[in-house]
Amino acid sequence: HNIVSDIEVIDIKDINDAKAYSVKVFDMQGRVVASEKNWDTDRLSIDVSSLIAGTYCYTISDGTIVLYSGKFVKIR
Repeated sequence: HNIVSDIEVIDIKDINDAKAYSVKVFDMQGRVVASEKNWDTDRLSIDVSSLIAGTYCYTISDGTIVLYSGKFVKIR
């Protein structure tokens, strides 16, 4: 698990045009609690300051299929 406080940064190294992708953050009940489509080259920053402390999952997709997924723990 990644430990985060207010900003989760996901680094993608092998995507040529990251701007074509989107990320969704889910709580442990499967509800979408945050999403982002504004990429800056190969890095996406997601503001999770409004989320309560806990474990979250994220997916990165191209609109059709999920390419990446992972988890992080919000500590504050």
